Amino acid sequence: MPTDCYHPADVNDPAVVADLSGRIRGTIQRKLDDLLAERGPAFG
Repeated sequence: MPTDCYHPADVNDPAVVADLSGRIRGTIQRKLDDLLAERGPAFG
């Protein structure tokens, strides 16, 4: 996740931090969903 668009002072802005953490969470969740779909059922 690129962070070069953020200013160092943004670390003190709760809205910016919340937005970035939400984007990171979404990215991780999409990857987990993709991996789960690839793996298939655990008992199938």
